[in-house]
Amino acid sequence: MIDKTLSSKISNMGVVCAMLVVLCHIFPKVKIGSFTWCIDRFINDGIGRTAVPYFFIVSGFFLARHIGEKGWWKKAVRTRLRTLIVPHLIWNFLWLLMPMALVASANLLRGRSVCSNIAIPSWGGLFALPPLGPTWYIRTLFLFIVLSPLFVTMLKSNANMTFAVSFLFYVMFYRSVAVPFGTWRAIPNTPLALEGLVYFLYGIKLAMDGKSRDVSLNLTIAAVAVSVFFTVVRIYCKANGHIFLYNHIRFLVIPGFLWAMWKIVPSNSWPKWITSSAFAIYLIHPFVIFMFKKFACHRIDGFLPYFACAVLAILSPITVRCLLSAVSKRLTSVVFGGR
Repeated sequence: MIDKTLSSKISNMGVVCAMLVVLCHIFPKVKIGSFTWCIDRFINDGIGRTAVPYFFIVSGFFLARHIGEKGWWKKAVRTRLRTLIVPHLIWNFLWLLMPMALVASANLLRGRSVCSNIAIPSWGGLFALPPLGPTWYIRTLFLFIVLSPLFVTMLKSNANMTFAVSFLFYVMFYRSVAVPFGTWRAIPNTPLALEGLVYFLYGIKLAMDGKSRDVSLNLTIAAVAVSVFFTVVRIYCKANGHIFLYNHIRFLVIPGFLWAMWKIVPSNSWPKWITSSAFAIYLIHPFVIFMFKKFACHRIDGFLPYFACAVLAILSPITVRCLLSAVSKRLTSVVFGGR
């Protein structure tokens, strides 16, 4: 068991990172250099990049705390089938069903056949993004869980070499000018996301060591300064079309922001209705953003619609989870993987 202070900080960070994921997926159509553009780019090209790595660290950390227990790997795989794969299938199916439901509703309103003009969407392949794009993380994490005995063996044998090799591959192959999703060349991005692998291995190592080395305030400030600098460089590259450099310096913005967030986020317990909604925010926010753009604001071209979309995409999943939990805790456990 981990102490309550650490558990609370982990949960609080999870909510913060889920909110950052939301902000990364709004994609406003605004003028380069505008206030909203600057906010969006600072999040998308900088601090928002910390969210998924954090989730991989925590996943590796909690997995590794059971290493050495009898049957730990089989238990981990069985558990993640329920907590990851079942929600993955449910929410991807709902995402595929949504446009079909919208077309059917439009047909009814216009007096047409319900099935008129309904196209059956494709689920995609192993090397493509899932229909519900953000759930690539779930699929990749499950693959890491399956491969975890190999990772544990490598870390026990030579942790430094394991990190060096994984980090080298990450820097060299994780991003290209245009990720060829749907082909085997997309393997470093999905399903075997090398960025996620580096942080997943780090989480395992943290649990295996049993402690983490604290970083001084001066070193934290220096790391944040590095992250801010390369965020600015990435923003410049994005605005001027230097996509190759933009992609390949991405790894430089993550550590400083991630450590600073860990230091800043409080360790006191936040309300459970908030902390237990992180996974719901992650799963449901694409639906909210899609519906907001379709029915409320076709083009998010300013700060007010950007802010409204962000608030709705964060609060709506929390509301859905709370209402669903009030109706059926069993169903809530199934669709949100027991969270």
